[in-house]
Amino acid sequence: MTIVQEQLLSLLRAALWEKKPDASDFKNVSWKDIIHLADIETVRGLLLDGISLLPRELMPDEDTVMDLAGRQNKIIQHNQVHREMIVQIDKALKTNGIPAVFMKGQITALRYPHTLHRQPGDIDFVVGKENFPKTLDTLDTIGKVDRKLIHEHHGMVWVNGVTIEPHYKVHNYQRPSTDKAMQELFSEVFPDKLIKADLDGYKVNVFPPTFESVFLISHMVNHVYEEGLGLRMLCS
Repeated sequence: MTIVQEQLLSLLRAALWEKKPDASDFKNVSWKDIIHLADIETVRGLLLDGISLLPRELMPDEDTVMDLAGRQNKIIQHNQVHREMIVQIDKALKTNGIPAVFMKGQITALRYPHTLHRQPGDIDFVVGKENFPKTLDTLDTIGKVDRKLIHEHHGMVWVNGVTIEPHYKVHNYQRPSTDKAMQELFSEVFPDKLIKADLDGYKVNVFPPTFESVFLISHMVNHVYEEGLGLRMLCS
């Protein structure tokens, strides 16, 4: 592991666990390289939280801090847009009698010390397979549905520039036995054993901890084989 990788991990641990990083790790530091790596791993929004716990003399120059603060503020604004959109989607689905459960993204961010500092990607939620066509029809009233672009477990929708992925399966696991087991676990909790999460005063359905843990870990393993695994996903 390179010194830049070690320093980034130290800052991320500090940001997520709110514990001061080892100052001795930052006596020789290239903030440009750390920020570049954080951008690759899509965790720049957490950098300033970790840096703020360093001794003042080890912090980057004022211009770098101001740039990080500006980027973090943009991430906060994007997250607020995503949360407002989740509320809009959930209300539209409820109006049409479609049970849904939201996952990843804004839901995992709720466990961060600063919940709006996680860099957002898209919005994921799951409905019953029988309700998937009706879900696309509903989303077509508030955004643009690409009905030709339906993957092996979700569709693709864009609302005001934000990518929405309505799922009819939590994920598609390549091994048939694993895929069958996850579908069975899903049917045990959806829709009657879901729990609620608070998004700025609005309650949305989320998975209970046991199912979410199994899903997130298996999802990460799948990424190792297929698309690669980034630090943002590990921080989830």
